[in-house]
Amino acid sequence: MAIQPIIGSINHIESLIKGNGTFVYLGEKWFDEYWIDYDKIDKKDDGGKPIKTSGGKIKKITDLKSYLEYRREPIDKINDLKIGSKK
Repeated sequence: MAIQPIIGSINHIESLIKGNGTFVYLGEKWFDEYWIDYDKIDKKDDGGKPIKTSGGKIKKITDLKSYLEYRREPIDKINDLKIGSKK
């Protein structure tokens, strides 16, 4: 069984409880598509070439802003919650 990485946590749980999550203005369609495509789409530079890590691997899109830009969707639809790892 593969172990899934922890991709972050929410520090403002009240917003989620009230139905005010990151995808509230994007909707379920974008939520589903983002998570289906998560870590599968290559990041590319302005010239269209894949961006590589220092280890030579191709970087993948793993953030909502980059994903929406890739899909040519306005990023202002992201509901800006304070998301980050707990320390």
